[in-house]
Amino acid sequence: AASAKASARLAHGQPCRGDPACGTRVEVRGSSPSGAGGVMCGETAGGDAAAPGCGGAASSAEAPCAAAAPRGSPGGSNGASGAGAPALDDDDMGGGFRIAGFGGPDDPLKAPVVKELEALDDDYVAIRMEHDAECAELGKKYDGAFNDILARRAALLAIAETTPSPSASGGGTVTSFWRTVLQNSVEFEEDIERHDEPVLDFLRDVQCAWLDSACPDKGFKIRFHFAPNPYFSNSTLEKTYHTERTNRYADRIECVRVEASPVEWRPGRNVTVEVVAKKAKGGARRRGGKKQKEVARASFFRTCFRNLGPNEEVPKEELEEDEDEEEFMDCLLEDDYERGLALRDYLIPHAVRWYTGEACEEEGQGSSASGGDSDESCEEDGEDDDDDEQDDEDSDDAARGDRRGGGRGGRHVHKQGKAR
Repeated sequence: AASAKASARLAHGQPCRGDPACGTRVEVRGSSPSGAGGVMCGETAGGDAAAPGCGGAASSAEAPCAAAAPRGSPGGSNGASGAGAPALDDDDMGGGFRIAGFGGPDDPLKAPVVKELEALDDDYVAIRMEHDAECAELGKKYDGAFNDILARRAALLAIAETTPSPSASGGGTVTSFWRTVLQNSVEFEEDIERHDEPVLDFLRDVQCAWLDSACPDKGFKIRFHFAPNPYFSNSTLEKTYHTERTNRYADRIECVRVEASPVEWRPGRNVTVEVVAKKAKGGARRRGGKKQKEVARASFFRTCFRNLGPNEEVPKEELEEDEDEEEFMDCLLEDDYERGLALRDYLIPHAVRWYTGEACEEEGQGSSASGGDSDESCEEDGEDDDDDEQDDEDSDDAARGDRRGGGRGGRHVHKQGKAR
C-alpha cells in the first residue's frame, strides 16, 4: 500500500492523497479506462470512486490512480488489477504516464501568463548580457594593470634566481620558485615525481591569457616558460582550455577540449618513460646481447601536457579493467580543467603565497586551538598517538613511492623555515 501510494504521488507530481476532489487526472498511453480520458485521482481503474481517504489502499478495488501503481503491486499492470486496468510493457513503464492537459488544449504551458513570464525573463537576460559585456570591458582595463605587475614579478625572479640577496638581513638566492609553488598546491602536489623536479627547476614563469578577451566563455591558455635546459628543446609549453556555456540560463562553463604542446624531448632525457632491460630469448641470451625498451611512468609532464576530449586517445596505462573509456576521458577532462582554473585564478596571481607556504592548506585546518598550558597538555596526552600516526604515514609514503616509481618530491613550504 505504501509503495502504491508513493508511486501515485510521484505520477501526479504533487502530494496526492486519493481524494476525488484533487482533480488530477493520470493518463495511460493508448487507453482511457475511465472513459473520460484517464483515471481521476481517487477513482479506481473500473471507474468507481475510492473509499474516502484511502490514500493508496492495498486492495485493488480501492487503489486510487490504479494505472499509476507499480508493476506487481495492487492495481498494477501485472498484479491482480481492477477491471479495465491495461497491461503495460517495459517501454510503457518508461513514460506511459503524464498529467492530463500538458500538450493538450488545456496545456498550462500555453497560458498567456506563461508568455508574459517568459517576456520578463527575456528582459532579465538582455540586462544580464549588457552587464556581462560591461564587466568584460572593465576586465580588459584591469588586465593591463595585472599583467604589468606580473611582468615586474617575472623580472624580479629572473634577477633573484641568479643573484644573492643584497639585503643586510641576509638570505640566499631564490631557487626552484615555480616548482615549489606547484608542489605546495593541492592540485599538483601528487603529480610531481622526483624525476620531474630537476626539469621543473628550469621553469621561469607561468602566464595566463584569454582566447578571446571579449568573450571569456571561449576559454583560456596557460603558458609555461622554461630556461634553456638539457631535457627538451621547447622554450614554451602551452595548454589551451576550450570552454563553452551550455545553458544560457545557468552560470556554468564546461570545458570541452584541452590541447597541449608536444614536449620535444632530447635523446635519452625523457622523464616520462623509464628504460628497462628486455629479457633476451634463445641465442640472443647465449650471445650475451641485451635489449632495452621504454616503459611509461608517472610524471607531471605526462599528466599535464596531453590532449583531452572527444576522439583523443585514452591513456591505457591509467585505465582500469572494465572501466568505460568515454567516462574515464570525461573524468580526466574535468580534473584537468580544475587544475587549469587553479592556475588561472590563484596560483599564478598569488604565486609567492604558495612559495612561502602562507596560502597552503594546513593539516587540521579548521580545528580550534587554544594557547598556553592547554596546548602543552594536549601534546603530552597525544604524544603516543602522534608517534603511531607518524609511523603509519611513513609506511603509506613508502608504499606510495613503490607504486609510483620512486615517489614524489616532498612539499617545500618555506614558511618559518620549515618544510611540510
